[in-house]
Amino acid sequence: MKNTVAAFPFLMLAVLFGILSSTQNLFAQEILLTLGQTKSIKFSGRNVWIQDRKIVSAQASGHALLLRGLVEGETILRLDSRVRRIQVLHPLQIELFEQFQNYVTRLPGLKVKMRNGQVVIDGNLYRFKDWNTLANSVRKDPKSYRFEARISDDIQTQVDRSMNQIFEKQGLRPQKFIFASSVELRLPLKHPDLVRIRASMMPFGILVSTDSTQIQSEPTIKTRITVAEIQRGQMMSWGLAWPSSVTAQVFPTLGVSADPLEAQLNALETRGHGRVLASPNLICQSGQEAEFLAGGEFPLSLSTINKKKLFGKSMESF
Repeated sequence: MKNTVAAFPFLMLAVLFGILSSTQNLFAQEILLTLGQTKSIKFSGRNVWIQDRKIVSAQASGHALLLRGLVEGETILRLDSRVRRIQVLHPLQIELFEQFQNYVTRLPGLKVKMRNGQVVIDGNLYRFKDWNTLANSVRKDPKSYRFEARISDDIQTQVDRSMNQIFEKQGLRPQKFIFASSVELRLPLKHPDLVRIRASMMPFGILVSTDSTQIQSEPTIKTRITVAEIQRGQMMSWGLAWPSSVTAQVFPTLGVSADPLEAQLNALETRGHGRVLASPNLICQSGQEAEFLAGGEFPLSLSTINKKKLFGKSMESF
């Protein structure tokens, strides 16, 4: 009795292994079709079943079955008791699949597969330079694929650093990568650099998705504007000149700095040769507009229509 009980778990494992092996054998023969391609396979049975006829069409022709790829995707074909997986691919995906097959033979741990009509790099990434090799092979002629190989923690750090170095060279802000079943980058829905970031990550097969729940936090810019009225002759005698360039910083520094232009304007105002009309601080997000009006408005009556007219100086900063 004890021997029977002990042997029962091994019997269940053997049955389970047999089921998995038979399932793998059912899909051992995969049919690859390009869009619009027709392929003939031998078939002398009676029962034909296709999971999704929008992807593949089938037509009997004597002792053969003609399969034609209609749209990109993956479906199942059952011929009597035989089951085969069919993938319809874009011609460029077939070309990329064959190209990567030549590379992965020299890159330990990486495998190339076709999944849902797209090339997928699977397996384990042992060296970041192997991923870089694949990216360089498609950099001049970018093609869409997905990199879903497993990445260890130490290489994840290297990947995060290297990708953000690419962003820095292109004048883009650093991003935080998500290392789950595949490498992913999530950005706010209206990210201003979404197109550029996607183009940068395409050679690496990194999915760049948008998330409406994320909030885009742009740096805040503070600009000080001085509106002054100065006698024309005083500008010549004082040698007043506007600066040729300006500098800006996101975070203020400690300490006190004197502005030569502001000092000259204060001196002219003290002597009665001019006056500072306004000196506002405009605060806005980077890339957005800020508006300031030095003046006001007064009512203007035209026949039976009352309007208001602005007077003064209007300025925009962005």
